Amino acid sequence: MIQKIRNLLDVRQELLDAKATIQENALAVKQQAEEIRALKNEIDLLKESQNALVQKLSADNASIQNSQEEFQKEIADFKLLKSRLEKRILESMQAEMKEHLQSKMNMLDQQLKGLEQISSAGKSVVADIAAMREEIRKFTDISKNIKAKDFELSNVARDMHRQQDEKLALLRKIDSLERLAAKLRRRNELNYSKGY
Repeated sequence: MIQKIRNLLDVRQELLDAKATIQENALAVKQQAEEIRALKNEIDLLKESQNALVQKLSADNASIQNSQEEFQKEIADFKLLKSRLEKRILESMQAEMKEHLQSKMNMLDQQLKGLEQISSAGKSVVADIAAMREEIRKFTDISKNIKAKDFELSNVARDMHRQQDEKLALLRKIDSLERLAAKLRRRNELNYSKGY
């Protein structure tokens, strides 16, 4: 009888131990179920985030494609504008070069006219000097042919005075022409320096 009681007590203890184990296992299963639910919620949230991200990427892709098309259009417009600007700049530069060259041609024409005036003045001086030499030669020839008895000092003095006056007048003309030539040369040099 005592043995049966011991056996019953042992069985009861085993049942209590089994109950405790079952309760522990039930608690563990419950905790695992909660963790699984939490993981499922996280997975659901991740799926939602992923779906939102996919939708956003799709929208961004469409936006990028639109932006790319707009960018291509802007590039085409820029190329067209660049071509027009290049044409306008080229036309403007050609007009400026033409105006500049015309100005230089006008300046060269003025310089040539000035040189022609100097050349003409120089020719006039040379002609005057040649005439003076001819007069001197004539006077020399006359003086060689004059006889002593025909020589009158007053006539000679008058002729020499007249020739001296002519000589002085010619020298003044030469001096005036040289000043004119120097003035024209300075003006041409000034115009040339302003042009460059």
